[in-house]
Amino acid sequence: MHIARTAVHATFVALLALGTNRANAQDVKSEIAGRRAALARAIGDGTLVVLAAPEASISRNGYVPDQNYLYLTGLKEPGGALLLTVRGGVGEAQLFVADKEPAAEVWTGPRLGVEGARAATGMAAASASGLAAAVRAALKPTDALLIANDTSSGDPLGQLLHELRTSSPTLATRSAWPQIRRLRSIKSAYELGLIRKAEELTQIGFDAAVAATAPGRYEYELEAALKSAYRRNGADGVDGFPPIIAGGDNATTLHYETNDSQLPANGMVLMDVGAGYHDYVADFTRTIPVNGHFSADQRAFYQVVLDAQLKGEAAAKSRGNWAVVNDSARRTLAAGLARLGLIESPDATFDPLPGQNCLKGADGGCMQYYLYYMHSVGHGVGLDVHDPMLPTLEPGTVFMIEMGAYVRRNIDSIIAKTPRNATFLAKTAAARAKYAGWGARLEDEYFSTASGVESTSTWPRQPDEVEARAAKLRAGVRSAP
Repeated sequence: MHIARTAVHATFVALLALGTNRANAQDVKSEIAGRRAALARAIGDGTLVVLAAPEASISRNGYVPDQNYLYLTGLKEPGGALLLTVRGGVGEAQLFVADKEPAAEVWTGPRLGVEGARAATGMAAASASGLAAAVRAALKPTDALLIANDTSSGDPLGQLLHELRTSSPTLATRSAWPQIRRLRSIKSAYELGLIRKAEELTQIGFDAAVAATAPGRYEYELEAALKSAYRRNGADGVDGFPPIIAGGDNATTLHYETNDSQLPANGMVLMDVGAGYHDYVADFTRTIPVNGHFSADQRAFYQVVLDAQLKGEAAAKSRGNWAVVNDSARRTLAAGLARLGLIESPDATFDPLPGQNCLKGADGGCMQYYLYYMHSVGHGVGLDVHDPMLPTLEPGTVFMIEMGAYVRRNIDSIIAKTPRNATFLAKTAAARAKYAGWGARLEDEYFSTASGVESTSTWPRQPDEVEARAAKLRAGVRSAP
């Protein structure tokens, strides 16, 4: 039943309620206070305001908190704001939160209120109605207001700026995102523990999805098994992103989310999934044969993707920076696609359509391999599935290496009709027909630490090991009472 009023969500949760004992709660407060202190040192002098995300209309994913507000306060309740006044690298923090309102709480659940926010965070707290006056009082005449939210007129920060500029029309703003981004890019030991747990839960769910995989099954059956398993084992809140359970041709759509097709009996299924744990998320992808066994052609196609990921991983583990990881993985993938006959050579290019966005080769044309691999080699992960990361991959960085190949059936219709492209299409026609509608992706999570780069994933990648793991999991389902 839909009640067209407001999103129903848990509003009283502070960030990462790891158990109920007081010592644990104090550790959480200290962790978050340390983030604010580090941000104040980075700012030096200034006045920062960070607002909670607005309360959402009913949606399938519910309320999504502003991640910077969550990171700096530990709260994921709408209607709030953090005011951080920084002088000489030392910050004074004050929270402004929605007042308790029993009638409204019938729809949205309990609000923290001023006293609850103070108890949950250890910060000074006041009613949100006093935010604008407090910001005015904190700003020096020459200050630009530091911000970390969208300033659109319909969003909370836009509304606040409109109110402030009624009395200060020339008030300037400056983004604090560079300083916040740097902080969020380097994870603490506390954050690494939560991300590791999210990854463990994801793989528990993935095992259940693989156990449910068989010819005749539907993608949504695998999704149900996945989510049930990791939620039963401790995953909480929303997933890192909607699960991608993509059988057959669906695997050639990067962000396929429908998950309602029947699995192809002799095809493959790509599963890109990520559980959430105490607001931190995981990201994990494997591609497996639906019938339990890779065909010879499927193995060859899959191996190209695996080789590229392994090459990127080796570069990371040798302490290469992100540019080295990226280049190593892409070059290996291109070489593999050339061996399969899908491109003319690793460095071959094609003529782009006007305005076509692509990775360019030395001659200004689009790289042919880009037709089969059009996303980035990786990204950070943390509070967000695409969290900030530093290209240096220094200790504390959490990053993904995500390689794939996707052979859409309509490649000939998405490139310019030129003689050069006609030659490319003719030379690769047989390979494109062989692999038409195939997609494979492998994605793993890595922690950069002082002692080296560590993969948090334990699920196998080598084809023989994938088949063995799948067989064992499916046998367990068949033998269960």
